[in-house]
Amino acid sequence: MRYTLKPQDDGKALTFTDTTNISSWAHKAVGQALQAGIINGYEDGSFRPNAQITRARWQQ
Repeated sequence: MRYTLKPQDDGKALTFTDTTNISSWAHKAVGQALQAGIINGYEDGSFRPNAQITRARWQQ
């Protein structure tokens, strides 16, 4: 089985409090990931595009 993500539209509008800190070239991909439920941002409404991240373990 292949796991692929092939969104056809621009995704959800970005309403994060720090949307201006997200590079313009990434807006579409972030909107698509948001729409697909892959990301959701932080509880304070921010996205923190420059924060360090850790690797998540895939759960089935």
